Amino acid sequence: MGILNFWSSRDRENWYGFSIDAGREYLAVQRDELNGIRNRSITILGLVAAACAVLLTAVLDSSGLARNGWFYTLCVLGTLSFGVSATCVTLIANPGLSYKPALYPDHLLSYMKNPMNKDARETANPYVKNVSLTSEDAKLALCMAIDEMLILNEASLSKVRSRYRVCLFFCFLSLVLWSALAWVFA
Repeated sequence: MGILNFWSSRDRENWYGFSIDAGREYLAVQRDELNGIRNRSITILGLVAAACAVLLTAVLDSSGLARNGWFYTLCVLGTLSFGVSATCVTLIANPGLSYKPALYPDHLLSYMKNPMNKDARETANPYVKNVSLTSEDAKLALCMAIDEMLILNEASLSKVRSRYRVCLFFCFLSLVLWSALAWVFA
């Protein structure tokens, strides 16, 4: 017998409500983290692109030194590292992951209005899989759905965080390579 069976129905409903509120707040935290990573990565890439353009202009304007194999090697490596950075930012901005940022109330409302309607039940399926019509069961199902969403979102956020670290590394590498090119050949 589980611990919930020792509590009164009112206590369980209060805990379900608390759990739903906490889950919704954490969904908002996850959504804010994803948006923050997206904004920072796009901003960083823009700054690196501007800096690399200035450095490249300085290198190409200088005609004093002969361009040898090192020049072209650094150019290719700088371009490749910037390309990897841009690819990472593209994958961060449009991750294509199974990320669920929020509970969509229209799905739940259509189910609550007519729980016997098959279409309404299928639309609300992520939230209320096989729920009886009692309020307590619906709240329990919603708690479990939020928990599943949080777990899936955390796995997706982990991938986005990894891409962000790769993006930062290659942005830094691109700046170092273009700076070295400008220092040696400008």
